[in-house]
Amino acid sequence: MRSCVTSRLRRALKDRRGSMLIIALMVLLALTSLGLVAVQTVSSALGYAGNSRRSASAFRVTEGGAFTSLAYASSLGADIFVTKVDEAIAGSGKAVWDASQMAPDAEWFDLSAEGSFGYEGAQAVASATAFGSPGVAPYEVSVNVSPTGMRQPLVGYSFGGKGARCRFKYRLDSEGRVGQTFSGAPADAAFEVWQRVRATTFVGPLSCDQVSGAIGAI
Repeated sequence: MRSCVTSRLRRALKDRRGSMLIIALMVLLALTSLGLVAVQTVSSALGYAGNSRRSASAFRVTEGGAFTSLAYASSLGADIFVTKVDEAIAGSGKAVWDASQMAPDAEWFDLSAEGSFGYEGAQAVASATAFGSPGVAPYEVSVNVSPTGMRQPLVGYSFGGKGARCRFKYRLDSEGRVGQTFSGAPADAAFEVWQRVRATTFVGPLSCDQVSGAIGAI
């Protein structure tokens, strides 16, 4: 009788050990799954934060280009502005201003570790050098200037004949870039973001006989 009871106890203990092992494996699997989900969530959050940072930087660079282009257009004066734009369009089909043209004496991008972009700017320069593009700025801005064809007759000037004066509307599309794409670079170092900011300006007074996009006499 005692031997039978002992045998039953041993079988019961074996069954319980087997059940506990299965339960332990299931708990371990659940914890592993939770860990993988947590890692994926953190990785996605870091990627989102990096993308947001690059996007914000690109927007500020682009916005700076838009404001600078408006200031540059104002500094030229109506006649010189129109002449420059129309000559560029006649020569190449478009008028594009870059940073060196709009503000030749300004240091647009301080890419030192102590500069506006901080550590990230210095790393971008180092990345460009490492992948065979030394001196390539990881930040760039250009402004495309185009006439819209819209004009406004100005009150106080003759509405007809040789003395008529109008204001002409021009569109300035500022395009900024942050980041670079290099062959062989890791994905996180090759990310590139573009932004565009559109501004408009009226130029005048100019002769109303002027056709927008062609040089007209003042």
